[in-house]
Amino acid sequence: MITLRASPASTASTEADHPTKSLFSGSRTENATALAEQVGGWDDDLWDFFLGFSHWFSRADVRWQAWKYLRGLMAPIERRSGWSLAEHAGDATPDKMQGLLVSRCLDRDKLRDEVRSALVAAIGDEAGVLVADETGFIKKGRSSAGVQRQYTGTTGKIDNCQLGVFLTYHTRHGRAHVDRELYLPKSWTDDRDRCRRAHIGDDVPFGYDGCIRLHQGGLTWPHSRGV
Repeated sequence: MITLRASPASTASTEADHPTKSLFSGSRTENATALAEQVGGWDDDLWDFFLGFSHWFSRADVRWQAWKYLRGLMAPIERRSGWSLAEHAGDATPDKMQGLLVSRCLDRDKLRDEVRSALVAAIGDEAGVLVADETGFIKKGRSSAGVQRQYTGTTGKIDNCQLGVFLTYHTRHGRAHVDRELYLPKSWTDDRDRCRRAHIGDDVPFGYDGCIRLHQGGLTWPHSRGV
């Protein structure tokens, strides 16, 4: 089993082992621009990697939309939203991007597991660590899933925001995001009509669900490298 640590954490690897490490020391815009410059030459390799998961998208147009979404995530966009990602992709409206994200035909957890297995095969190491970190997403309205006024370290105060926990796998070979969980406040779980409008299932409980198990040390990855 690998070690679980709270953020921030580091491994025995060096700066040279992690060429992306320096990308996360500046502002959000600077980081996005630096990342876009670094991955600019990755298109062929990234496309090949993406095609390994193409069976999750039943039609060619949906598969192409997923590719445009992935490229948008790595583009120097200051604030990512359905509109900004659609604009970057050349779509006239955000409907296709939003449709991709809320599609009931895609099992996101199974896709996550498959991507995670591929990452572990690429950078897995018995000395690897899992780093858990909570992040807040500032919002203006009340429609985004899980949004309410609550404390977030993003601004260091109580703000109207969503909260999520993200899990990153760090080894001497590299690092990658491998899991996520949205915090669902009681103000939401007590109002199931509101949850349904945000495409949240009736079976989703109050809190972090999977991330509660994560913090209790209940997350294990059985595979050949002992993760």
